[in-house]
Amino acid sequence: MLPELGQVALILGMLLALVQFAFGIAGAGLGRRSWMSAAKSAAAGQFVFVAVAFALLTTAFLQDDFSVLYVAQNSNLALPTPYKVAAVWGAHE
Repeated sequence: MLPELGQVALILGMLLALVQFAFGIAGAGLGRRSWMSAAKSAAAGQFVFVAVAFALLTTAFLQDDFSVLYVAQNSNLALPTPYKVAAVWGAHE
């Protein structure tokens, strides 16, 4: 259930990124400050949803949820807790 919530959070973050882009560009082009301020709010919302997704991924590492492919590829049952937290960033290239 938690991995699915993480997926939903990332999708909502992506949608807010699109809103941020569209309202930011259109607001600047048309001189509408209200649209540009909506882009600022979208950026704050995007941060929240991406942070939630990251926290849920960290939770998946800590709970050894190997149904998540990223966790299965970068963690194991014998890994100490500090290394599991570090492993969240471990495979990022």
